[in-house]
Amino acid sequence: MEKPLVSIGVPIYNAEEFLIERINSLVNQTYKNLEIIISDNASSDSSQKICEEFAKKDIRIKYIRQKKNMGAMWNFLYVLKNANGKYFTWAAADDLMLPEYLENNILILEAKKDIACCTSQLELFGPQTDYLKTKKSDSYIEKIKKKILQRYGYLNTFPTNGNYKKRLRQYFKKARHNQIFYSVYRTEQIKKCVVEDPFILHDNATIVNILEFGNLYVVEEKLMKTYDSGVSRDGLNKVSAQMEHGNLGKIFPYYQYTTWCFQRLGWKLFVKNIGYFLKMNVLGSISVIIAILNIRRL
Repeated sequence: MEKPLVSIGVPIYNAEEFLIERINSLVNQTYKNLEIIISDNASSDSSQKICEEFAKKDIRIKYIRQKKNMGAMWNFLYVLKNANGKYFTWAAADDLMLPEYLENNILILEAKKDIACCTSQLELFGPQTDYLKTKKSDSYIEKIKKKILQRYGYLNTFPTNGNYKKRLRQYFKKARHNQIFYSVYRTEQIKKCVVEDPFILHDNATIVNILEFGNLYVVEEKLMKTYDSGVSRDGLNKVSAQMEHGNLGKIFPYYQYTTWCFQRLGWKLFVKNIGYFLKMNVLGSISVIIAILNIRRL
């Protein structure tokens, strides 16, 4: 029986540093029935040349160059809207899938209808990971910085189980950085759940929606290599400014996400998880301060 088609959406902008290795990791998947949709947000580096060379060699690659930069969120939505497969996943330009990643995740989704999205354990690489591996420093500031990064800087994936309220509780308890957003989904479901409002943590809001369809599942093997210092981790004050959240957003970068959750969940369910929202907003403000002080964000 022919395996179902998987669509991989790759939104890029000036991604030449990782792009060759990234695309190679996609075309070399053991799961072969896939389409790779690359939307180039008018890159000014060599991204176009790299993508066109790959597209010539592999008919599964669809390369689209936008006439002007439409913004990162628009680009993420574009690749999803153009997906034709039964399953879908976003692929960040600086992350890498090991060859068995898709095959292992599709096997789970085909067998377990109560799973809404599926991913794997992560292997981190990049300057933050290297920094945490360096020898101990006598500097008080360095010790504090390392403790903060070790506690809040981890890119995590984790499973959930139970009904929707329990799944939400588990997600809110464990979610710090939303690497789960790059899971494999059923395309029909994720198209209904993706949040198009341009606020920080719109990806978390998408997971809040997808949890209504079922649980999160995590394959135990480390099948995804994740860069620990991507654009989304450059500092909340910078990201907030790009999204034009105004002065309030510079101080409380998660207030729009909090408001969205209140409206989406209703006051009873929101209040039951109030500890998460209070803690998250406090940490968001601390992240802004750290970014201003030129210490890598949480």
